[in-house]
Amino acid sequence: MNKNFNLNQLIEKLKSIDISKHHSIGLVLNELNGEELIGTPFYKEDPFHLEPITNDIVMQFKMLDRNLNYETIFRAEQEIGKDWALEYGLLSSKKCDDLFLICLQSIGRDYTDTILKKYKLSDDTLKLKITTFILKHYETESYAKYNYSKDVYLSKGYNWDLDRLFEFLKKILDIKKKTFPDENISVWRHKENQKKLTYEKIKYFS
Repeated sequence: MNKNFNLNQLIEKLKSIDISKHHSIGLVLNELNGEELIGTPFYKEDPFHLEPITNDIVMQFKMLDRNLNYETIFRAEQEIGKDWALEYGLLSSKKCDDLFLICLQSIGRDYTDTILKKYKLSDDTLKLKITTFILKHYETESYAKYNYSKDVYLSKGYNWDLDRLFEFLKKILDIKKKTFPDENISVWRHKENQKKLTYEKIKYFS
């Protein structure tokens, strides 16, 4: 656990932010601590960062405080050269009912980390709200529309509109194939009833 980190301050700050404005979770953390946080899962002396290509994001938050939970809900990436990755995840604490949806995106190792939405764990429609918002953001606000997606990973237990997702992926693949005719896109989902989070392919576009 990072000695310079105050979990209660972070949760109160996240609860009070105006979600209509842009907020970086990394900048929020640095602002609260008054200095740059240090430590990554691979290099203990490196500055804390949430770059989704090279970092284990779950472990990053656990290194700050063991009561922090981060769950990847949706991830897309371009395998060739590992030049692009995008993921949406939920940040929460064992000590409160609040959930924060975060978007992490890296292009050529230049990354952004944005707090997108706030939710309540007790909301009965939570899983539908989250997936509807993610798909819309993925289609319109992320760089996926520029044909980057090669593999798309979905978390189990969430209500995904697969028809909508497949339609979008087919559209960007058709554009990509004009330049790269052998390209394809695979969609993966967590296997049910598995102790380990393993994936099975549920759709293949070629």
